[in-house]
Amino acid sequence: MVHGSGGWQGRFWDTLCDFYSVLWGALALTFTLFILSLLLFPFVKPGSGSHAILIADIAVLGVTLTGLSIILYGCYRRIDL
Repeated sequence: MVHGSGGWQGRFWDTLCDFYSVLWGALALTFTLFILSLLLFPFVKPGSGSHAILIADIAVLGVTLTGLSIILYGCYRRIDL
């Protein structure tokens, strides 16, 4: 069960943590895409359009991984074990 701490912050976390399993799925998918992007990096010609897109992709996936990790950590702390 998730603790409600009242106010809009409590409602925000309650709503977000209701999707805990979906967030784990999103984290797994994002992590897989991040690893695949890193594995492709050595095979892309530097200075090409694909190289620029791959760098942008790695940056976006890194930010997404960080955000999902922070959210999941916040939900984990709120769960009764």
